Amino acid sequence: MNKIPPRPCQDCGVLVESSANRCAAHERAAVLARVKHRKAAPGDGAAARVRSVYHTAPHLYACNLCAAEGVRLEVDHKLALIAGGTDFQENIQLLCSVCHKAKSGVEAADRGAVIPSYMRHKEEY
Repeated sequence: MNKIPPRPCQDCGVLVESSANRCAAHERAAVLARVKHRKAAPGDGAAARVRSVYHTAPHLYACNLCAAEGVRLEVDHKLALIAGGTDFQENIQLLCSVCHKAKSGVEAADRGAVIPSYMRHKEEY
């Protein structure tokens, strides 16, 4: 197995023997800085509440798009948070994993994002 040659931390110059660009102290500081700047979506935490209610009785729910029953459902924001959606109840829906991946793929394409291969339909390969 190829060993990665040591390289200097981009903040202090100490040699780092991993694929990271920073020493352990500076990597932790960078992670904390990213988390600190992350903004929460406006709302009242509806997605978390829907998840907890769904997990107590999953047999009572069906996909909001294809009406599939008895499949694992995922919480989805009708208007994506990245597009300005909120975390209020009216912006939350339950989708099966197939519909959720398809919807997320369309939204990513609309934003001009690169769509990972696992989210594309097999016909697009």
